Amino acid sequence: MKVVSDQTIQKETVIIDDTEFRSCTFVKCTLNYTGGGFGLINCAAEDCFCEFFGPAARTILFLQKFGLLAKDPSCWPIVAKKAKKQSA
Repeated sequence: MKVVSDQTIQKETVIIDDTEFRSCTFVKCTLNYTGGGFGLINCAAEDCFCEFFGPAARTILFLQKFGLLAKDPSCWPIVAKKAKKQSA
């Protein structure tokens, strides 16, 4: 697994799968996740948006169908800021 440490990543699309992020800050990034292994240790996200693909997207759909996750992504903390901006 790839390791990324002590980075501030800004305005990038970041693939989360198969990477361990340590003490990283994501600023105005799009975080892509497909369901693979990852690590987020002492990381923070500011004004980021998550996109889910493949198995991760199917997991989101499954949770929504059973009412375990809101259908409106603006209720999810990491996407809330961007979703509010898009609807304004």
